[in-house]
Amino acid sequence: LGLNAVVETGKTPNTFRVHYLLLNEPKVSIIIPTKNNKPLLKRCIESLENNTNYKNFEIIIIDNNTNDSETLEYYDSLDYEIISYKDPFNFSKMNNLAVTKAQGDYILCLNDDTKAIDPNWLTEMVSICQQNDVGIVGAKLLHSNGTIQHAGAVFLKSGSGFHIFENILENDEGFFNLHNVIRDLSAVTGACLLIKKSIFDKIGGYDDTFDLFYGDGDLCLKTIALGFRVVYTPFARLLHEGSTTI
Repeated sequence: LGLNAVVETGKTPNTFRVHYLLLNEPKVSIIIPTKNNKPLLKRCIESLENNTNYKNFEIIIIDNNTNDSETLEYYDSLDYEIISYKDPFNFSKMNNLAVTKAQGDYILCLNDDTKAIDPNWLTEMVSICQQNDVGIVGAKLLHSNGTIQHAGAVFLKSGSGFHIFENILENDEGFFNLHNVIRDLSAVTGACLLIKKSIFDKIGGYDDTFDLFYGDGDLCLKTIALGFRVVYTPFARLLHEGSTTI
């Protein structure tokens, strides 16, 4: 196919990994919604600074009415853009507002209760998202006990969506090891979602009628409707506490 990639043995027997190589290092705008959450936000940002090999990124913090003095003092110590969102929490509106300030070619939506645990996580995500037919890339997210929090999402015929393989051990075989294989999916979580900014703009961003749930799923389905793929990769791994900011 002439792809800028090599095929390697996968995480488990009888699986393979298509390891895409970075064409260049385009700028990524990392958007982090938060409120009154210094300990986890600090952990998240320090993992970006100290445990991320990919260096061409900016961080935009979108704050939702923080009134905790320690968190506000922490903001003062940061050399990142901090945007204030005064209305009641709305994940979609907050991310859309932050994107208006973004300078990157790619947008990474990231929860403040995540932590990078593999230095190559962002390199992996960008290298896949650089492919012409890919619009969105999602990561493997783990609970602190080593079980799966996110390995992609699917939708039932009813329209209800859910995370697949949740709570199984990362290294268990599970269902044909699908949680450890790069593959297309209907959706990935907005807790760690990389999208080409050109596609985000064309879609019009998140539908802000989804204040907390399904905004990410809607964004993914609209990306697929444009003819692009939504890809999950287990080779980008982060810790995710899950719903800490709610």
